Amino acid sequence: MTNINKFEGGDILYHFTKKNYALEDILLTKKLKLSTLKQYNDPYEYKALPSAFNWAGKLNEEDIKDKFNYLINEYNKYVLHNVKIKCFSVNNHTNQELLKPTSCPLDYCPFPLDKPYKNIRLWHQYAENHYGVCFVISKKKLLEINYPIFSVYDYKAQEVFYQKNIVLNFPSIDLNINIHNNIEVETFIKNKIDEILHYKSMDFIDEQEFRIWIHDTDDKIENLEINNTIVGIILGDRFPEIYIPLIIEFCKNNNNIPCYKAFFDNSQLIFLEYC
Repeated sequence: MTNINKFEGGDILYHFTKKNYALEDILLTKKLKLSTLKQYNDPYEYKALPSAFNWAGKLNEEDIKDKFNYLINEYNKYVLHNVKIKCFSVNNHTNQELLKPTSCPLDYCPFPLDKPYKNIRLWHQYAENHYGVCFVISKKKLLEINYPIFSVYDYKAQEVFYQKNIVLNFPSIDLNINIHNNIEVETFIKNKIDEILHYKSMDFIDEQEFRIWIHDTDDKIENLEINNTIVGIILGDRFPEIYIPLIIEFCKNNNNIPCYKAFFDNSQLIFLEYC
């Protein structure tokens, strides 16, 4: 039997990853590599959306093309390339009420909003089709240990909000004035960065995402420190038996972190305690 339900509290973050990355990188460095939005799967995130920008006043065609392209290029530089992100899943997400049959905004509710470590799709998509690993992390410890890094930059750590139809309420920017003023463009985008980074399509709601983002204009931050923040490790149903002794050794050498193995049985995941 297992007492894995101790991972179902509000301080818990789940990070699913591939087997090799877990074994060859995370366990050795005790760091999580940050990504840029350009590396993400949601087109709302990995590209600049022209429909997100409005402009005031009348412009001739040459001005529209020139200044609008400049605005998009600045958005790419400021948001898509300079913002570093790490994503997790959380218990009891703020949007969990949306997946109840009486309030689901979709035509059907494909996923019961359960604890993330029980979500088969997350294991399939983010943990290498069940060959990978889920790291269970203390949110409080993660934020505390990384605060010295965060505090130097603009950053935020919070849940993602999901909407059926994402509409950004960007204010219009007056392209009649000197739009090639970097400060003006940066201010315009910076004022709406929370809205850009914390809204996703309802298609992703079962991920129950919590994300940390840092606006790294110096391109110096590559990782989050997770030393002493891991409170559990869950191995996927297909995780190779040959590597389990390595995981157990890591757990024992790091404050006896509890380790569990997922098994798919009778159409559901069950979890056995390994150490």
